[in-house]
Amino acid sequence: MSRKRTTDSMPLPEFSAISTAPTPAATAPQTPSPSPPPAATTSATSASPPATSPAANTAPTPASPPPLAPPPLAPPPLAPPPLAPPSSLASPTPAPPATSVRKGILMILGTVTCFACMDASAKWLGTAGDVPPVQLVALRYFISFLFTGFILNPFARPALLRTRRPVLQITRAACLVLSTACTYVAVRHMSLTEMTAIVFAAPLIVPLLSVAFLGEKVGPRRVLAIVVGFCGVLVITRPGGHELGWVALLPLLGALLNAFYSVSTRKLASVDAPETTMFYTGMVGSATMMPALFFVWETPEGLVQWTAIILMGAGGALAHWLLILAHKHAPASLLAPFNYAQIIGAALIGLLVFGDVPDSWTFAGAAIIILSGLYVFYREQVVRRENTRRV
Repeated sequence: MSRKRTTDSMPLPEFSAISTAPTPAATAPQTPSPSPPPAATTSATSASPPATSPAANTAPTPASPPPLAPPPLAPPPLAPPPLAPPSSLASPTPAPPATSVRKGILMILGTVTCFACMDASAKWLGTAGDVPPVQLVALRYFISFLFTGFILNPFARPALLRTRRPVLQITRAACLVLSTACTYVAVRHMSLTEMTAIVFAAPLIVPLLSVAFLGEKVGPRRVLAIVVGFCGVLVITRPGGHELGWVALLPLLGALLNAFYSVSTRKLASVDAPETTMFYTGMVGSATMMPALFFVWETPEGLVQWTAIILMGAGGALAHWLLILAHKHAPASLLAPFNYAQIIGAALIGLLVFGDVPDSWTFAGAAIIILSGLYVFYREQVVRRENTRRV
């Protein structure tokens, strides 16, 4: 567009003179000689060198197009990019803002608070209300499934039901349901602090299962930390010298099932959305446990018990939803230490509601489990960063 505008506006004096005025060669007097044919004259005139006649310089020539506008200057070369930091200083992902991290921490604290309140409700309903544990598990997952369906609305989002690993989804949900059943039975005979501390041995089992199911490698330091963590479990249960007996095995079995649940969640995180996984948890839990109500049903007494049951189911949905949101706001490496706040919450609720005062053995065992679990998680992060640098 700019080239055409330049051609139209540029004056062409030489072209105008050639096209309108007679050439000097046509008006000059001819020498007395035999006149050749006009074509020969034209050829001779055109072929004569410029030095013999000044008129030859003004002979008409084909008009050449006007010169084009010069192209725009190229921009100066860009400065070379700064050198990348060494791999030891490079970060695979940018650090989240401080506001987002605070939100994630508050959400994970809300998650563990919901879990502690759910366990306390199960203990109170089982001891004071004499509601069977199987009935509590069935109602907990059915009510949670209703709240989850209301929040996620699978009718408006049919893709919510699509999963690439349906068998793994069902297996994962079944592990969580059985783990809940083990803890609800155990909490009727144990204090909240003891039961919660033993269940938190699950992070110590996860690395061992990751070797078999995820192909991960566990170094000697993590193995030593796992052994020390299980010593903390023995400190709490004190086999042979404590009145718990076989009941102490139930939360340990729940920890093992919870570890399977965690490993399955890791595998599903790469193929399914977290909302899909959450929906399948409630759906499978309801489908597997609701038929058992025909055999164990005991009608809860009064509005208080029904309210506790409803809050227990709603708390389960809220806890898992807050857990998903917390990991969206902050990385797992920052949230992991706050998961152990559930043990503190269980101790406070047990003291205020049930009058359970943890003894020194329980505090010592819980401290060993917490420190071992944090060290195992720390080593996992170190190994992951080293693998990233190698890549």
